[in-house]
Amino acid sequence: MNFCAVVVWYNPDYQSVKNILQYNSLCSKVFIIDNSSNDNSNLAEKIQNAIYYPNFKNLGIGTALNQGCEQGLINNFEWCMTMDQDSSWNKNDLNEYLKLIEKNSDQKIVSFAPIHSNEIKSVFGDVRNKNLKKTKEDSKFPDKVMTSGNIINLQIWQKIGKFNSELFIDEVDHEFCYRLKNNGYKICEFQNILMIHTLGYVKRTFLPRPCKHSGVRLYYIFRNIFYIKKYYPNYFKKNGYKKYMIISFIQKFAEFKFKDLLYILQGIKSAKNDILGPYNK
Repeated sequence: MNFCAVVVWYNPDYQSVKNILQYNSLCSKVFIIDNSSNDNSNLAEKIQNAIYYPNFKNLGIGTALNQGCEQGLINNFEWCMTMDQDSSWNKNDLNEYLKLIEKNSDQKIVSFAPIHSNEIKSVFGDVRNKNLKKTKEDSKFPDKVMTSGNIINLQIWQKIGKFNSELFIDEVDHEFCYRLKNNGYKICEFQNILMIHTLGYVKRTFLPRPCKHSGVRLYYIFRNIFYIKKYYPNYFKKNGYKKYMIISFIQKFAEFKFKDLLYILQGIKSAKNDILGPYNK
C-alpha cells in the first residue's frame, strides 16, 4: 500500500524520533509538521524519508494536520496516516493493518483505525492493557476514532472540508469523524490491530489514574466538547461526553482545584459564544 504519514511535533525529543523510526520504512514519505517555537531539524534529519516543516509557533493540531495532508495531496498520495509524536507501531501489526486495508472493497469506508494500548503510570510501573487484542470481533464501525494510526482518504478529507483548525486542540479528530459520518462515509476500526499510544501529562500515583491536564488544556477540552454538543447533538449523547464532564467536575472539586474550574467555565462560555481558535485570556 502506497501511503504517506503526517506526524505533528510539539517540543519533541529523541523518543519522538525513535517512534517514527519504528514505522517510517513502511511509509513512502513522512511529513513532520512542527508546532514548536524552536527549530528541531536536527532531530528530523535522523529520519531518512522525512520532510520537515517548522511553523515556529503552535498553530494547533488541526492546522498542522491540514498542512501535512496538503503535502500528501501535492505528492499524489491517496491515503495518509495521521500520527501523534508519542505513538508508535510494532511493524508486524502495521503490516497486518495495511494488508487488511488493501483487502477492503467498501468504497464508503474512507477512514481506518487500530485500537490503542494506553500507557498509565503508577508505582507499579507502566501499565498497559495487553489483552486488547483478544476480541471476538474483527472490526467495528464507530462514530469516532483517535488521530494516531488513523489512515484517511485524502480526496475525501479535502471534499468534506479538512480538519477544523478553529478547534485548535481536542476533539479535532472526533469532529472530523462526525462530518465523515454525516456525509455518508464509514470508519472501520480493526479490533485485532494494536498500536501503542502514550497518554500525555500522566501523574505517577499509587494506583493508575486519568491524565492530569493544565487549566488551558481543560479550557480547550470543555469548549470543544460543548461545540460538539451544539453542532453534533446526536453524537454528543451517544459518546459519553456528559459522563466525562461530570467526573471532571467532581474531581476538580474534590482536589480543591478551583482555578481549573474557572478555565472549564470559561471554555463553556466561549463555546456558547462561538469563540474558537487559540486560547485568549
